[in-house]
This record gives sequence, structure tokens and C-alpha cells, in this order.
Amino acid sequence: MHGVAYCKAPDGTVHRKVKRCYLGPNDCVNVSRLHADSGLTFKGLVEDGRELEYVKGILRALKEKVEADRVSPEQYPRLSSNLNEIKGMVEYLIKIVTDTGREVESTLNAQRPGLEGPSKGQP
Repeated sequence: MHGVAYCKAPDGTVHRKVKRCYLGPNDCVNVSRLHADSGLTFKGLVEDGRELEYVKGILRALKEKVEADRVSPEQYPRLSSNLNEIKGMVEYLIKIVTDTGREVESTLNAQRPGLEGPSKGQP
């Protein structure tokens, strides 16, 4: 991360400005190597949809860990509690996304009259 710019002030003096901006790769290779056992590939900051990929990857890794019986008995209560908390968040997000999707679809249909299909009495 880096970036340097020189700006001229109204009085003619030149000021050096340092701006931090991401100039890295699309995939975060070194970080992904650290989490290779979970099957996660970390993406760059500008990658659209990376959050859902991370969540699905983490859940897949957790599922495999539980199915392979690699969870200690004392971890199960905490794991169950955390998964129930996540379940609540997911249900809430599903409701918001579903409701918003319906509103958007309704708005789009209202803006495009005549695309709803044939009216009564027409073939």
C-alpha cells in the first residue's frame, strides 16, 4: 500500500501528500496459504462478493471438521451456541434480502408497464 502526490498550495509552496491505497493482487496469496487447511482463498479488498465466499468456505471447513470428529467434547456447547447465534443472523439477513428483493421487483414491474403478460380477454 502506498502512493505519493505533490500538491501546490495557493501560496505557491509545494506539499508532499502520502495517500494509502491498495495496490496489491486480487488474491491475498500469503494469507491464503496460512488458511489452506480450511480451503479458504482470501481475495483483494475490491473483490465483489468475497464476504459470501468467506462465510461459505468457513462453514464448509467447520462441517468437514465436525463430520470428521475433529472437535473436542468440551467445544460442542460453545460451538452449538455460536452456530445458533449465526443462524439468527442468517435468518434476519434472509428476511431483509427477500423483502428488499420483492420491493425492487415490484418497483421494476411498475416502471415497465405492459410486461406483466397478456391482460384478461387477450390471447
